[in-house]
Amino acid sequence: MGFIPTGQGAVFTKGPPQGQTISGTCYPPVQGYELTLTDTAGATADVGGFAVVFYDSQGNELGSDRETVNETFITSGQSLTWTEYSSTDTAGNSDSFGNASIPSGSATCQMVAWYGP
Repeated sequence: MGFIPTGQGAVFTKGPPQGQTISGTCYPPVQGYELTLTDTAGATADVGGFAVVFYDSQGNELGSDRETVNETFITSGQSLTWTEYSSTDTAGNSDSFGNASIPSGSATCQMVAWYGP
């Protein structure tokens, strides 16, 4: 789990969301998550998407997100990484570049499935 401090163009940062003030204006952060999938099976795998579940700091399940990715292959011993962002910032404002369904208050997430095409 992590965040973008000022929205599009900013760098994904791991950890609790933190806003940023620029020229006296406070910008709320956009939550996100980064997922790395590593092929340990010894054969090429076809990846079409994945699902993650979100938890609060006490370990309670808050919700889930399922993402479809451009069909891609991952070869044995290799890794692919995706970074997904919420469709709203932490103040509830619409975010034009994120599309993930990340519940408010999420502290951790875990991949529960990956899908072929």
